[in-house]
Amino acid sequence: MDPKRTEFEAFFRAQYPQVMAFLMATGAFREEAQDAAQVAFIDALQHWELIQNPKAWARTVAVRTYYKASGRSRRGSQFESRAAAGTSFEDDTAAGQDLMTFEDQQSVMQMLKWLPPAQREVMALTFDELRTT
Repeated sequence: MDPKRTEFEAFFRAQYPQVMAFLMATGAFREEAQDAAQVAFIDALQHWELIQNPKAWARTVAVRTYYKASGRSRRGSQFESRAAAGTSFEDDTAAGQDLMTFEDQQSVMQMLKWLPPAQREVMALTFDELRTT
């Protein structure tokens, strides 16, 4: 098998759930996060040899795709629409999570919902151990 393909597959397996969680932390519903993450990883595969920092690149493309598709901006109000729909990030991530991780995510999400969208995105990146510029 091609070593670059193997490298990309390992990246995809490790990072797809993380990109999904990042998008949902910025306010995306599960389906919106899946769509945006899929676009980001397809683009990553097409540009794999040119990408310097794949982890940051995938999140940047994914969040831009999400904002563009949803018609929202960083100044939009994602958590308000999520609250109006009666869903939460915790509802989307509870299955398959161990209790401690789930409780930690609940605490983080409770804190994040009070931040403006742009700051929420920065904090989601910070929790993902990425720097913002």
